Amino acid sequence: MKNTDQVEIIYDGDCPICKHFTLKRSIEQQGIMLILTNARNLSIEQLHNFKVRGYDINKGMLLIHQQNHYYGHDAMTKLIKMSKSRCTIERYLEKGYLKINSPNLYQVLVRLRLFLLKIIGKNEM
Repeated sequence: MKNTDQVEIIYDGDCPICKHFTLKRSIEQQGIMLILTNARNLSIEQLHNFKVRGYDINKGMLLIHQQNHYYGHDAMTKLIKMSKSRCTIERYLEKGYLKINSPNLYQVLVRLRLFLLKIIGKNEM
């Protein structure tokens, strides 16, 4: 199937949660090309440009689809709705996330990300 649509996800590639979540997506079968951009490979200027537009990658992933920008909780919700995890247990967790549908839950995941980064000796971007 030819990919006619694309989704770009800009995320922290050093974060175990972020990396696992983005790499375990099943989206290409729907004709959507998935572009994963590790924000740690971006220049300081590129990160600053995102931040000026309200997208601090330290506080949330960014999903770009059809020229629309989805950030943080909205990005995660959009990605879950567009695709599914390849793991059955994770699909149940994602259904729970969608049912709760709370930006506060996403903020808990962000804090968990920061905690894990400290444990593995990585800094914020």
